[in-house]
Parts: sequence; structure tokens; C-alpha cells
Amino acid sequence: MAGSTQSNIMLAIEASELFQKITGAPLTAWVGSSGMKPGTFAWSTNANDYETMASRNQLLMASAEWADLEARASANIVERWEDTLSEILVMPSSLSATASPGAVLMSTNVKPRNDADLAQVMAWATKMVDVVGRVSGASSSLMQVGFGPEWGSLSFNSLFADNAAY
Repeated sequence: MAGSTQSNIMLAIEASELFQKITGAPLTAWVGSSGMKPGTFAWSTNANDYETMASRNQLLMASAEWADLEARASANIVERWEDTLSEILVMPSSLSATASPGAVLMSTNVKPRNDADLAQVMAWATKMVDVVGRVSGASSSLMQVGFGPEWGSLSFNSLFADNAAY
């Protein structure tokens, strides 16, 4: 995003708060620190099913407040990423951190080869996410992208309480 980082962080927080006000669901704001362009912001939320996500989107599209926020934010957007939908395959058995201010999310994406045995890939990935959680002490999960340009990719995610835990 263009503009000052501080004003963009305030805008990201405003978007999260407005999303929750309109939909009743939390929206976590993230700022990229490595592996992406400086000034990259992202948001994430969870839903139990597609119908819930569609319902939330309808609420957002009907909101004049959300439309105003989008118009103000669009002045700072220099590049858009494709949205993705991911299914959680493995959740951590215990959460060592929550997505609160200062939390660090480390995400590594792996795209299997087209000729890979998907059963073997999933067996390996399931074991690896367990190892990562035990070794790092982080809340580690495994997701598979089911929509967007990275369809089929596996996403290993580790959530740390803060930079010191990372």
C-alpha cells in the first residue's frame, strides 16, 4: 500500500473493526515483514462453510460504510493479490498463541507436482505440521488452497505470540 505505514495500519484496524460490526465475525489484519513486498497488508477470517462466507459478503456489499472504506482505501492500493479460500486440514491440538496485536504468523506454501501421489503428499504434510508444532512450540496448522491462483497448494502456518517467541 502507498502512503504512510502508520496510516495504513490504522486503516487495516478500521477495516477489521468495521467487518466485525457488519458481519459479527472477526477479521484479523496482518502486515507482511518478509517474503513479500514492503507495505503488504492482508486480512484473514474463518467460516465453517461457504454459505457463511457468502452471507458475510452480501452484508458487506450492502453496507454504505464498507463502500466508503473501500473507496478511501483504494487510493493507497498499488497492487492487488488474488483472494484465496483454504480448507483447514489440521488444526493445532492446543493454541500457544492467538492472533492478537504483535502476533507473528509464519506461512510456507508448497505446491505439489502435477504427477505427485496426493495420498503420499497429504501423509507427509500431516506428519510435517505435527513436527513443526512440536519443534517450534507454535500453534501450527495445515491448510489446502481450494480457490485462487494457488489452487491445490498446501499452506503450513505457525502462529507465535510475538517476535520474541518467533
